[in-house]
Amino acid sequence: MKPINYLKVWLLSLSTVSLCFAFFNGLIDPYRVVGSPEIKGLNQLKPEFSDHLRLAKAAIVNRLAPKAIILGSSRAEQAYDTNHPGWNLQAQPRYNLGLAAVSLYELLRYFQHAHKVQPLEQTVVGLDFYMFNAYRASKPDFSEKRLAVTVDNQPNFFYRYHDMLPVFLSEDGLTSSLNTIRQQKSKNKGTPYLNNGQRAWKHKPEEIVKGGGYEKAFAVTENIFVTTLYLPPPDKKYSFINTKTGENYWEYYRTLLRIAYEDNIDFRLIINPSHARQWEIIRHLKLWDKFEEWKWKLVKINEEEAAKFNTAPFPIWDFSGYNEFTTETVPDSEDKTTKMQWYYESSHFSKPLGDLVLNKVFDSEDEQPPTSSSFGVLLTSENIESHLSRIRAEQQEYEKTNQEDVMMIKKLVDKYYSESDLEKFHSQP
Repeated sequence: MKPINYLKVWLLSLSTVSLCFAFFNGLIDPYRVVGSPEIKGLNQLKPEFSDHLRLAKAAIVNRLAPKAIILGSSRAEQAYDTNHPGWNLQAQPRYNLGLAAVSLYELLRYFQHAHKVQPLEQTVVGLDFYMFNAYRASKPDFSEKRLAVTVDNQPNFFYRYHDMLPVFLSEDGLTSSLNTIRQQKSKNKGTPYLNNGQRAWKHKPEEIVKGGGYEKAFAVTENIFVTTLYLPPPDKKYSFINTKTGENYWEYYRTLLRIAYEDNIDFRLIINPSHARQWEIIRHLKLWDKFEEWKWKLVKINEEEAAKFNTAPFPIWDFSGYNEFTTETVPDSEDKTTKMQWYYESSHFSKPLGDLVLNKVFDSEDEQPPTSSSFGVLLTSENIESHLSRIRAEQQEYEKTNQEDVMMIKKLVDKYYSESDLEKFHSQP
């Protein structure tokens, strides 16, 4: 065979194999990037989705072009439903664009991405204290190149093609497709995310009970927050400004608000209702003053940006603190069967509690029985000091009536940090 003919055959064979490879991965669609039909027994369950979350959700935004989104961490993607009746019915499609352990920078960038793909009409943002720490790095699977614009709002012309190779022609993509097929009949693996981007939640209580009970789930989660999320290694610091890089997370927050004000987006902000034991972690890590400062600045900067556009500030709802829901009793370590109503562990709250949050945020409490006035406070510069003072008083009452839980958190913090450690971490610039 002549060399030129050999080369033609080789190229034809390579092209054929590549096309078959791409077709197979596109058909199985393990990350829902293509939107292929989901066939029971073949690809209906998507166990690989969560391991490629930032890739998958950016690509789904490209395909779906939502007009309304939910932003936030895994707390928001677990509990807030795009099908809640309070949403603007005209703002469709809707998608939960929450990302596990998201930083504020990543949240901003995915907001910019979605708004560029399709101008947004409505956005709900779940805010968490830890995501404003400028010393927390973005997750390893975060990539600027897959987003429609740069942080300076310049177009990224090739963003749709950035993940084509890893999705369609990589060994990782093939492995994910094969694993998707294998897991269709597994009793232990399902689809960790629903089609609307929300984390699957219906079977969570059963999974927690099977895994050893709620106290164990609380302890595992709290260990992560104490060791890595609030004071991430290697710096072990919490600050809104990173002195090494110069990053100022308040500027990212301003940018987020400014875009929403400029483009007249219905924008609603929520401080999430994690369990009271999360607030005890913050307190024992000597971060309570920072926590209060964070709330103050959320309100102050929001009002400053609103004034620039001569409009009312976006609503900021605070569901944190010590109220009838966040102080729900945790079954003790010997109790392996009791199921909690509102929490999966101290970080993540249930979808039913998320519905109650959205009832207030959307002013649709007539859909369900109303909650008490202490659950969900609309923050302003006029009421925030009295609000924070009330939470301090409620914390003292919680400490009196939940001494075992409070002591458990204290022992966990003491296990990893001495008083001098915490003083040193917080004294650093």
